[in-house]
Amino acid sequence: SGIDDRLLSESAVCLVRRKKINLTALISELEKNQCWDRFFQHVIFALYEDFRMGMLPEEQVAELSRDITEAVSKGKAFNQMKRLTFDYVFFKVREVLG
Repeated sequence: SGIDDRLLSESAVCLVRRKKINLTALISELEKNQCWDRFFQHVIFALYEDFRMGMLPEEQVAELSRDITEAVSKGKAFNQMKRLTFDYVFFKVREVLG
């Protein structure tokens, strides 16, 4: 479908691992292909993968997964712009993980 899934996946891993992200390229891809929900799935997967590898505590992963899922659901229910949900997810992950 033209989505650069590798960019989405790598960006999600960088977000979770607190590494530098090329936000311009990521947001461009998200807006161009409307693949916001796919990115949110990648973030949750990256959280669980880091938990599985012992890099994150269960409580943080559970809290973030719940918050991301809730934000996406509320965004859909209230027809919120996906960019606002993205901003929330991005800053929430950075806040919780440091």
